[in-house]
Amino acid sequence: MVSPPSTDSVRDGRFIVPVGLDKGALMVEPATANVTPSLFTQQQAEARIWASPTVVGPRSGAVMGFGLVTVNEPSIGASLLRPIQGGPTPERMPAWIGFAWGGGPRCVDTPAVTVTPPPTSGTVTPPPTSGYEAVVIPTDGTVSAFTYSARTSYCGLPATAHWIAKARYVVSIPWTSDGKVKNGRVTMEYTPPACGVEVGAGGADGGSSDLMTLSVHYSVPTNPVPVPPCPSPSPVSKTVRVVFGSDPGGKIVFLHGKTGIIRQIQLGQ
Repeated sequence: MVSPPSTDSVRDGRFIVPVGLDKGALMVEPATANVTPSLFTQQQAEARIWASPTVVGPRSGAVMGFGLVTVNEPSIGASLLRPIQGGPTPERMPAWIGFAWGGGPRCVDTPAVTVTPPPTSGTVTPPPTSGYEAVVIPTDGTVSAFTYSARTSYCGLPATAHWIAKARYVVSIPWTSDGKVKNGRVTMEYTPPACGVEVGAGGADGGSSDLMTLSVHYSVPTNPVPVPPCPSPSPVSKTVRVVFGSDPGGKIVFLHGKTGIIRQIQLGQ
């Protein structure tokens, strides 16, 4: 049986041993030295992989590298793995692949969180790669980037099904504002990215009572050229709540949050 990925699976940016999830439903094999990535550099791919909402939050481990990917259960993602240019679903696709593991809820009973035990006797044995997520960016342009979530069991509950989805990553976009606060809110204006889905717009403490950092985050397709193309987005005007400091009547200076790709994974948690 193929082993799950670990930090020892990659050397110099390339997978050096075969790894897989769900007993080989998703497989990654080492690529020979003459097979090289295109479309994205390692730095570009890594930024997009760790900005994926699929790997958001605390994780105990992660690894990323170049290899050959095969999905051995195409029925779970047949419509998403259909080649862009037609033809059969490719096997051993050259791709950048990122794996993350160790996330999930804490299994505790509190007034706000109650974990219901499974309706079976004994303990549910977690699948061998429970909690693993993968982000795959094929580098030959034949298949769109996708994510793979392994069969997972948390808190003794029955395992979820494994599934494939189109890969996306989170970006912070530019915005403008006149800075005027009315009824505890300020208006932000911005143009969403093509094919974007809003993740959130709002503010955070800017480090003092009279500073506030505003950001607008969207997720966008990881595939370099979305298929089919998306229509041009229309400008957006949105009001967001202002976080006041110790002096509600004082003046607030609005700072522009960092723009560009926003990392979602948190390692070492």
